[in-house]
Amino acid sequence: MNTIKKLLDFSKPVEVTGDVTLSFAKIVPSKADVLSPTAATSVSYFLHVNVSRCTNLASADTLGLSDAFVILRLNNTQFARTDVIRDSLNPVFENESFEIPILCGLSSPTLTCEVWDMDNLSVGDFLGNCTINVANLSLAPFSDDDIQLMEVTTPLKNCGKVSIPKRFPSNVDSMHKCPSV
Repeated sequence: MNTIKKLLDFSKPVEVTGDVTLSFAKIVPSKADVLSPTAATSVSYFLHVNVSRCTNLASADTLGLSDAFVILRLNNTQFARTDVIRDSLNPVFENESFEIPILCGLSSPTLTCEVWDMDNLSVGDFLGNCTINVANLSLAPFSDDDIQLMEVTTPLKNCGKVSIPKRFPSNVDSMHKCPSV
């Protein structure tokens, strides 16, 4: 009975450890690439984000591993979620690239990267997050044909309030996923 109770104890927070590695590019679409006249006047550029890997994550599962995935938010709005990499404290994400529209007039876009452990019986365990001021990345603009990615590795922290989703969306295709470069 105590073993089952211990397995189902979700009240204990996981210690935040590890790093996340992301790659960035700034893609400025030509007028011909823009799908609608509204987008042509409202989108300044697209932030191309490639989620590469996490290292030294905390163990969140009873067997000493984690089932990690990453959520990307721009100014607190969720834009993307990676697939789950099971049974690893050093997950490597393949083909996890996203293009996030940065609207004209958005003076300080802030990207938050949250790392979570997927659980079958609950929402999941928070493993850490990091916040990146996009304006401080000093990204040079590229066209879709000639992208050069800037890689950034940053430590995971417990940076303030994290909004816990009621459930994680299962259809990541609807979340701005794009082919990896």
